[in-house]
Amino acid sequence: MRNHSTLGKILGASFAAFAALTLLVTESVKAQANAKVEIAAFQTRLNAYSEIHRKLEGPLPPIQVTKDMDEVHRLMDQLRGRIVAARGPRATLITPALVGTFKQTIASTLTLADIVYVSEEIEEHTPPRMDKVRVNRPLPGNAPFVTIPPPLLKALPELPPELRYVALSGALIIWDHHADLVLDIMPRLFD
Repeated sequence: MRNHSTLGKILGASFAAFAALTLLVTESVKAQANAKVEIAAFQTRLNAYSEIHRKLEGPLPPIQVTKDMDEVHRLMDQLRGRIVAARGPRATLITPALVGTFKQTIASTLTLADIVYVSEEIEEHTPPRMDKVRVNRPLPGNAPFVTIPPPLLKALPELPPELRYVALSGALIIWDHHADLVLDIMPRLFD
């Protein structure tokens, strides 16, 4: 009798462990599928933005190599104004689900030491009185450019050539460097 009872307990515990493992694997597969859907939707939004950017940049005179930075800023201001007018005040590239996907990417790509290093670099190089970063505005003039670790850049979705990822104030920013325009902000990714 005792052997049957012990065997029953072992089989019951084994079945419970198998069921829990199956549930974990199923949830992991669902999360990966959801992440792929989010990334694909993000790429679609990026492509739509890129089309608008190129359509609006086309008629402007190309920025030439020059020592006259006022002319460069004038052309960037023109492009930025056109893009903001075309996008409207609420245009977004980033969704809450995408933020979760990016956090998973960061966690699976960087070590804790890497994340701490990026956070310290951002904090060390951010001026104490730097203006707040805002969507549809240029980056603050004194904003530092902190290097994003190459393994993370490789793991993140590729951006069109006119866009860059910028790490600033603990956030990951999508920035149009042709127009000096903050397109969207993923807050607190490196905290």
